[in-house]
Amino acid sequence: MISLEPKTLVSSFGGVATTTLLDFLARIPNQTVNPASGFRNPLKHPVEPPALGTVERAVFLFGCPSESLLSLFRRENAALHYANINGLIPDDIDYPTHDSWRLTVERFGLRETKRRGVWADANGRYASDVGAIEWLERKKAEQTERRAAADAWLRRTARKAFVDFDDYLDRGVDQLRREEQMAAWQKGAPAYPVMLMRYETLWNHLDELFDFLEVPGAHREEFPPRRARQSSLDTLDPARRDELRAMHAGLSTRVADELDWRVVAPNRPAEKKEGRRAQPRESFCSSGAAKPSA
Repeated sequence: MISLEPKTLVSSFGGVATTTLLDFLARIPNQTVNPASGFRNPLKHPVEPPALGTVERAVFLFGCPSESLLSLFRRENAALHYANINGLIPDDIDYPTHDSWRLTVERFGLRETKRRGVWADANGRYASDVGAIEWLERKKAEQTERRAAADAWLRRTARKAFVDFDDYLDRGVDQLRREEQMAAWQKGAPAYPVMLMRYETLWNHLDELFDFLEVPGAHREEFPPRRARQSSLDTLDPARRDELRAMHAGLSTRVADELDWRVVAPNRPAEKKEGRRAQPRESFCSSGAAKPSA
């Protein structure tokens, strides 16, 4: 189940299979998780563990900083990520995702008749006769207008920080605040345990993840297999990779020094670790990745 007051919180710095894990957990009866998508989505990529009384446990996914950043830009999510993580989205801006037809069916009590594609209400009056079609068209127009306004606002807001990936890189600052975010999550949360999980070895540690989340055994085999990354550092020329390396120097070291997974108990100092590292610290990015300094 999906809720803005989840019992299980899944967050990340983006581009590390967060949506995959949230979509999987949302289908499991004993799980109540935060939304995987949405224009305003403050729980998916918060800078620090949020103080929510409903949260019983949290997972923070992390991975190769450079590849995850490329993934955000490839999927055209960087601008929205920037707006959410910096808390910039005003209350009057929204990107409606509701199904206008479903709302129309519910509002007018419509059901499909024996004639396929013909809908009527409980009294047998056709949708067109009760004003349902006109109402549907108005809803669709409102939705289109609100989406256009949200997109225009997002373009204006993000453009103040960056226009595209090259512009983002030229400015030389990780405006998605991911080093700050990683440091905060490594400290854990005051009121609930946090599992830190590396994306690159996630599929090697599903048992540990599912034990932590209390995923029933019958559902564990339903987790999607790993797919090859579509965002590769090999697509960048060497000069751009060096610039990306410089931007992520601190974050890359922090990510490389972290274990593949560990659980930070409430109020436990971050130095008290449990978990394991399955690979050398230099290998968590692809061949084109910048290696963190020693």
